[in-house]
Amino acid sequence: MGYMGSGLQRWIYTQRPRKFFSKERTNPGSSFDIGADSGTKVAGRAGDKKAARERVDRYFEQSRLARETGILVLAAIVFLLGWLAYTIYTSPNPEISQDEHLHTRHLEKIRQQNAEERQNAYLLLLQSGDEHFRNRQFEWAIGEYTKAAGIFPEAAEPMARIANSYKYLCEYYGQDCEKVELYQKWLEE
Repeated sequence: MGYMGSGLQRWIYTQRPRKFFSKERTNPGSSFDIGADSGTKVAGRAGDKKAARERVDRYFEQSRLARETGILVLAAIVFLLGWLAYTIYTSPNPEISQDEHLHTRHLEKIRQQNAEERQNAYLLLLQSGDEHFRNRQFEWAIGEYTKAAGIFPEAAEPMARIANSYKYLCEYYGQDCEKVELYQKWLEE
């Protein structure tokens, strides 16, 4: 019994499992055997050994080509992934972070709002000075124009109005006539 058990066991180990729903359901024992499982599968029931050998060689050639193609495709995918990782890794980082960008935008809005407020204050002071000028309140008009010149020192308009106010202050009230000449010289330069 021990001898039969070992032979049966050896026979079981040499058998391949059957694939019941495959197209080729041949019994491996009755096919042309070339010593390779895949070759046995391809050769099938061969009456001619040469034809079976050609089918097996064709199968192995197709299998080799499929492996080589698969390796090339895999190598191409690995190369592309490596290239992508390299370009992402070496791409320049943004110069500022999102928080810094938001902070910069906030500061820019504040600057813009301050510029609008300065512009509005400047125009309001000029209008107030013009109102005082029309009412012949030249000293108050000069004060308003001076404040406007303080907001925009590069603007020549407040200085021209100050010079004009001093001129009429000198003509109507006889005050600060020396400043008229000073402002006239400044405006001519």
